[in-house]
Amino acid sequence: ASVAIDALAAQMSLRLNSTGAALPLKLSRPGGAVALLEADLLPDTRYTLSVSGSGRVRDAFGLPLQHSYTTFDTAAADAGLTLPDGQGRPLRFASGAGGLDPPGNWPAVVQGGPACLDGKKKCG
Repeated sequence: ASVAIDALAAQMSLRLNSTGAALPLKLSRPGGAVALLEADLLPDTRYTLSVSGSGRVRDAFGLPLQHSYTTFDTAAADAGLTLPDGQGRPLRFASGAGGLDPPGNWPAVVQGGPACLDGKKKCG
């Protein structure tokens, strides 16, 4: 594993908002500028991902890592959502507004907010 990714991962925490319980997460760098964060998330649940600031973790410009956090909700996919056959591999999901270039070996990527997953809007 990359020392830089390991140092960043050590500054990150994922918490279940309902209980405050910390959840295990894995951060890796499958290639290029892609950082992959993996965790066992449940549908219809709110989480907070936090990054603690650190003077030991610096970016390419030499600036220290700043404290940041985001709170996000997961949603159960509508029964009408059809996924491709994962051929025995787990399906990967990513959310966000474009710009994500996932590794080519991901069998499925779903982008967009809950409106995309309710079966009424076409995700694209």
